[in-house]
Amino acid sequence: MTISTIDILAILGVILFGIPHGALDWELVKHSDSQPKLMRFLCFYLGFTAFGLFLWIMLPTATLLFFLLITAGHFGRADPFRLSVVDVHNNFLKTANILFQGGAVSVFLPWVHWSTVEPLFTALNANTVAIAAYGFPAVSLWLLSFVCTVCFGTSLKKVGVLFGFAAYYALHNFLNPLLTFSLFFCLLHSTPHYLKASEHIGTPATKPNKSFWVNTVCAWVLVILAFAFFDNLADAIAPLLSAVFAILFALTLPHMIIVDILLPKRFFSWRITAQSSSPT
Repeated sequence: MTISTIDILAILGVILFGIPHGALDWELVKHSDSQPKLMRFLCFYLGFTAFGLFLWIMLPTATLLFFLLITAGHFGRADPFRLSVVDVHNNFLKTANILFQGGAVSVFLPWVHWSTVEPLFTALNANTVAIAAYGFPAVSLWLLSFVCTVCFGTSLKKVGVLFGFAAYYALHNFLNPLLTFSLFFCLLHSTPHYLKASEHIGTPATKPNKSFWVNTVCAWVLVILAFAFFDNLADAIAPLLSAVFAILFALTLPHMIIVDILLPKRFFSWRITAQSSSPT
């Protein structure tokens, strides 16, 4: 397949501005553990990253499906459309809100752009027939979460989101799904997370510490190494695309454990509960 200039720019955006948002994970762990151990953290992080790369290479279809599933939860918990998940007191509606927001790029985007996304999934060495088979229940669940989110507790912001999705669907033939993903990932997920993490550790967002830059460069090196690996495969179709999403998935595993499991257990500000009092 041919990767367009817009696709390349979108991929570069993910590399330069999206992937680095997890570079503060060690700092977040240090601020959540009374006795943080760097070696233990490195073993945990590198171990899960290596495991993720192994899964991506050996089981591409199952791993891509799993990636789409977990990103729906991870993105949704971050409340990218600012629909105030934390203020939803009904657990069913809270779950629907999360799935709707997170599924915007992991379900809605592939669904409306399937003719364009299918070659991209094929380039990732995934079986698109198997992925499409899971498409109907996934889209049905996402549409249900969409209806529940918009119809219960209607607000001006929700009306705006509704019109936004309607407009996107109407114009999707003129839009690039990879660019849409890149903009969502960089602007609605990575940037807010970086700002929140910087505030949490007490570091000015405009002056990231040394740890951030070291971890960011290491992530970029991983992308380069992954590109070299996929580029040498005999059946490689789009090695840059494969490298970026392989590393993105691999780094997501330990990042999610920290952000969605460890931090919410210890800090109220990282939870999506409905209580108003804050113990920490």
